Amino acid sequence: MSVFKCKMCGGALEVNNGESVAVCDYCGTKQTLPKNDDNVITNLFNRANNLRLKCEFDKAEAIYDKILEQDNTESEAHWGVILCKYGIEYVEDPKTFERIPTCHRTSYESITASVEYLAALEHADSLQKGVYEHEAKAIDAIQKNILSIVENEKPFDVFLCYKETDENGKRTVDSAIANDIYYQLTQEGFKVFYAAITLEDKLGQEYEPYIFAALNSAKVMLAIGTKPEYFEAVWVKNEWSRFMKLMKTDRSKLLIPCYKDMDAYDLPEDFAHLQAQDMGKIGFINDVVRGLKKVIVKDEPKASAPVVTKVVASSGSEPNTAQLLKRAFMFLEDEEWESADEYCEKALDLDAECAEAYLGKLLADFEISTKEELRNLDEPFDEYADYKKVIRFGNENLCDELKEYNRHIRERNELNRKNEIYSTACNLMDSAKEEMEYRRAATKFGEVIDFKESKIKKEECLERAEEARKKSIYYSAWELMGKKNESCYIGAAKKFESILTYKNSEELAKECHQMIEKIKAEKEAERIEEERKAEEARIEAERKAEAERIATEAKIKRNKKIAAIVVPIIVIIVASIVAFVTVIQPMMNYNSAIALMEEGKYEEAITVFEVIEGYKDSAEQIENCNEKIKEKDYVNAQEIMKTGDYFQAAIQFKKLGNYKDSKEKSNECYYIYAEKLISEKEYDNAKNILNGIVSYSNSEELINECDYFIALDLMDNRNYEEAQSKFILLNNYKDSAEKAFICKAEIIKKVTVGDVITFGVYEQDNVKDNGKEPLEWLVLEKKGNKILLISKYIVERKTFTNKTQNVTWENSLLRQWLNKDFIGVAFDIYEQSVIIETKLINKEKDNNSGKDTKDKVFILNKTEVEKYFTSDYRRECKGTEYTQANGGSKYYKGREWWGMRTLYGNGTHVLSVTPEGSLAGATTLTDKVGVRPAMWIDLSAVE
Repeated sequence: MSVFKCKMCGGALEVNNGESVAVCDYCGTKQTLPKNDDNVITNLFNRANNLRLKCEFDKAEAIYDKILEQDNTESEAHWGVILCKYGIEYVEDPKTFERIPTCHRTSYESITASVEYLAALEHADSLQKGVYEHEAKAIDAIQKNILSIVENEKPFDVFLCYKETDENGKRTVDSAIANDIYYQLTQEGFKVFYAAITLEDKLGQEYEPYIFAALNSAKVMLAIGTKPEYFEAVWVKNEWSRFMKLMKTDRSKLLIPCYKDMDAYDLPEDFAHLQAQDMGKIGFINDVVRGLKKVIVKDEPKASAPVVTKVVASSGSEPNTAQLLKRAFMFLEDEEWESADEYCEKALDLDAECAEAYLGKLLADFEISTKEELRNLDEPFDEYADYKKVIRFGNENLCDELKEYNRHIRERNELNRKNEIYSTACNLMDSAKEEMEYRRAATKFGEVIDFKESKIKKEECLERAEEARKKSIYYSAWELMGKKNESCYIGAAKKFESILTYKNSEELAKECHQMIEKIKAEKEAERIEEERKAEEARIEAERKAEAERIATEAKIKRNKKIAAIVVPIIVIIVASIVAFVTVIQPMMNYNSAIALMEEGKYEEAITVFEVIEGYKDSAEQIENCNEKIKEKDYVNAQEIMKTGDYFQAAIQFKKLGNYKDSKEKSNECYYIYAEKLISEKEYDNAKNILNGIVSYSNSEELINECDYFIALDLMDNRNYEEAQSKFILLNNYKDSAEKAFICKAEIIKKVTVGDVITFGVYEQDNVKDNGKEPLEWLVLEKKGNKILLISKYIVERKTFTNKTQNVTWENSLLRQWLNKDFIGVAFDIYEQSVIIETKLINKEKDNNSGKDTKDKVFILNKTEVEKYFTSDYRRECKGTEYTQANGGSKYYKGREWWGMRTLYGNGTHVLSVTPEGSLAGATTLTDKVGVRPAMWIDLSAVE
């Protein structure tokens, strides 16, 4: 008895030999069985069925084919191939609990006409044949239903194939990349199948018709992946493998594997013959867009001969390459770039190796009229595909000329770069005073060492830096020497010895050593004198002690003589003892404390006075002792200050509180110590010290200096965000405003299309006394360091004009307000310096809104809005609290109308975007409408 797996649910089927049809005990489905009961064949069938249940149809089909290689009469293997070909998965109906087929791989070929289906019927017995026919009928009905939906679907240009979620159900990096690619390609005008958006309103079981339609209509598939296993994921592979099969019969289709963070060799073997794209490469999306334009435009049907003849040919004959090129270059002269590109493409249809046509496309891409203007481009253009085609197919003179332009651009840019660095270095050198300032200038000169006099000036800066270093050491040593104590002389001597060749440092070092020896000699003399005095005092004390001993002995003899007299007066003696305890002892303690005071032992004196605190003026004497102690500590602090240890001196003075000028002295010491820290570039520590004495002298100025240099260090280390914050807090200190803008520019340089940045300020919260709020801008386009911005919110409500007659953008009050009032109010001088004048094309495809203009700030026209905002949702825009308070609409949850510079209705209205994002809105010239300023900024010159 063989054990097969159920084709519907995967449950085990216990089958007796000879049976060709069975019913599953688990799902109750009637199904056909293999006739061959060989264990090897059984295992192959079970493996194939298991893979098919997991929807890995290609792998399952390969096993069915392997079975057929061994036995071509096995009808069940032929049927298995059918199930894989049409991607059949049996899904349980929640109402009837029956297993019904679902099709994941649609085909225009009917299942009943399939060779494999006919082979299955040919080799099946009567029971199997009945089951196959029943199942085929159900699958055919599903196919016809899918194809009926497909007929009404619009074609796509590009199909994005990627893995949406990972094993934890979270969104993959691949899906985020696909999302970015979708919006960029859509902006370029391509029709893109992107499952997350295209299928968002479809139920899961309804996906197949739309996927099938997209696979068949799309010219290009981008297979996106960041991990090898993502390319092999079941549904991802289902899509790209089906597309590759379509490529075999339709050679116009193209599959481009796009990978990132992985090796190209880890891509599926099926992709080995394809040209893959690394998504981590700079300019990836631009390369893809250019490639897509070539493929998709090339495959579009050409215009009929009569139309071309009417436009181009004067003789009524078919246009030739020369005629098309002539028209293309005339369009270039008239700055009609799209038409020029179109006619170059037509010329390429006639001659795919026409270098002049590729040159024309290159000029149109850069929006210039002649090839000579290429030499004035900002950057070399030798990476552009059209340029490479010119070099490939052009004659030697043309190729040499274009190569010369690229060489010229590189040399010019390199020269400009070196000039800028050289100029910066010269400015640093001219303003330098300190050692590090000269070294910074030298480093700059080193960046262009072979340019102009950089080598000489670098050496001069290093010499000046060394001179400044020695000068700083010299004067600090001189200052120490002037304090005239041993430790300062020692410090000064070391400093002078480190610069022996500078001025008279060697002589002064010797003088310091002489003074050190002199001070040591004086101290030694003082020590000997103190020892002599101590010895004399000891001898005198011994003499006095001996005299007292003799006197005591004499007194004892005397007392014996009068012993008889003493007895009677014992009572008097007892009374005297009492008097001693109460009167004499305090007096003795008092005198002892006074003696200690005279010896300078104030702490000990205080201890004795506290024992007899109520006796005489003991309390007053305690206060005197405390004053003496403070005086002693004050003098000690002064001595520490003279040694140059300002930090310890400051601490000692601070302990004395308000004694004399201790507070002032403490602040002075802290201040000097902070200056020393600043000279040693320990700005954070210096700032902490200065914050404690912020009101002393110019401490606040030094705090600003510390913050300034801290910000400079952050800036040098490319920590622009933190550096900008610190420069902003410094307000107008030195060149902080300029430095803050440089940091801001470096931050903005890193943005990509779709990011939001802050730039400039404008009233937005409608609170007048809290200043203006930062303006937020959406990045619409980026070309190197040139960035197109539009305000994220509607910032103002203005009329196009106040005149009743028709007025174009050129003469509108709105244009005047944006380029005079708004630009002056919203931006400082640094921000204004990077806003560039832009040529605006005001003649559109179906509308002429006046002459072309050149403006710094403008509003978009209809063509630009359609280009940068590809859906109603993306065009929706909210106003600010300020615009809402000044007449903005209150019925669309903050969203408002915003105007374009495109005229409408014979010039009586301007087109507007409605609160729902529609382009169908229109506003009279004298009515107020929301304003979203736009502008190009160029950060190339900001360093």
